[in-house]
Amino acid sequence: MAKGVKGVLVVSAGFAETGEEGKARQDALLARVRGAGMRMVGPNCLGLLNADPEVALDATFAPTWPPHGGVAFSSQSGAVGLAILDYAAELGVGIHQFVSIGNKADVSGNDLIEHWGADPAVSVVLLYLESFGNPTRFLRICREVARRASRSSRSRAAAPAPAPAPPAPHTGALAGLETAVEALIHQAGVIRTDTIEELFDVAMVLAHQPVPRGDRVALLTNAGGPGIMAADACESHGLRVGELSPHTVAALRAFLPPEASVRNPVDMIASATPAAYEPRALPLLLADPEIDAVIVMFVPPVGTEAAAVAAAIQRGGAGAAKPILTSFMGMRACRRRCRRCARAASRRTPSPRRRRSPWPGWCATASGWPRPGTGGRPARRRSRPRPRRDRRPPRLAARRRDPRGPRRLRPRPARGPGGDDRRRGGGRGPRARPAGRGQAGVGDHHPQVRRRRRDAGARRRRRRGG
Repeated sequence: MAKGVKGVLVVSAGFAETGEEGKARQDALLARVRGAGMRMVGPNCLGLLNADPEVALDATFAPTWPPHGGVAFSSQSGAVGLAILDYAAELGVGIHQFVSIGNKADVSGNDLIEHWGADPAVSVVLLYLESFGNPTRFLRICREVARRASRSSRSRAAAPAPAPAPPAPHTGALAGLETAVEALIHQAGVIRTDTIEELFDVAMVLAHQPVPRGDRVALLTNAGGPGIMAADACESHGLRVGELSPHTVAALRAFLPPEASVRNPVDMIASATPAAYEPRALPLLLADPEIDAVIVMFVPPVGTEAAAVAAAIQRGGAGAAKPILTSFMGMRACRRRCRRCARAASRRTPSPRRRRSPWPGWCATASGWPRPGTGGRPARRRSRPRPRRDRRPPRLAARRRDPRGPRRLRPRPARGPGGDDRRRGGGRGPRARPAGRGQAGVGDHHPQVRRRRRDAGARRRRRRGG
């Protein structure tokens, strides 16, 4: 505080979450922080992270460093934050900033939403909240952010968790609480999801796809069953499976087989190849003025690779002004392609923990490894080529090079005067001392002595054979 620091991050536990004594300790800490004109994140939190390449700040104890993108994420739970950061790194969802607010004694989720709503680098805000500190302010801020064309996604797991209190007199109290939360979220214009997987599905769509202009959806599939299921799901969520224009219907009928259905949903049957998606069916649906969004479904049949279809969809939707959603059943065959497409929309940033230069005298900056005078990465030093060695055992190598065969083993002469006197070095006992080796008390039976003699003999045989 005496140094004029404006912010403090407290990751330690043992405050309000432990009881009245911890609550008093947290209030005293907050009073000192506010008295010094500072802001505090925490306590009892995971920390904060800024993946911007110009900052590259990792003030968490999370083992994962996500790629950089336009998603801002706030979590009241440190464990959920760890899981979501791992999901983001696996799926390639770019994270701009991550803040774990913990007990949110000072900085709350409302403060972060207001800050991220004014940040042009943030396009999606993800929240995991266990309680609403100020619902009125939450509603007001979310409406302002929505008017600024920022998009917000909130997980159902972030529903208010009831504080430790006596049980409700009847289940109607819990039902009323859930109804109030649903009404608040609906009025705020926030998307509520049921699982973390669904949360990331929404985040990837909002971060990488444009906003649809209406509720008219076109369905493109290679099987009739998934198309019917998707049509029912769209109708139940307030979307319309619109009619295609006559021009689009005629263009689809021109290249699809007679068994295919050219009405919405468009069923190209199982024989559809990647070329049927692009440059034919998908561009036609995107160009239809009666369609606002396209959902592509694919069931991998025998003879058609899912990765090739995913690549065709990526090429066909490049630069489109309408959102494209895909559903691959049996996704293992194209998981690598889908992850590559997600990473193509986000930019990788090296972790600050990996920015320490291995070369003495070099200094790592936020832009990467510097090069003197250029700011680039220094060239790697080429190591000297190692001489090629014969990997065969010495005896086999000598035998193959010498046509006369291996040399016969001859008895070694005594190395010291006295012959079998062990203390003078002539014997083979444990107290023998080989002359001229500087290893007092080490006999010929020692493994190091035998290894040196064997290597010396191998070198002599190679010189003779060469």
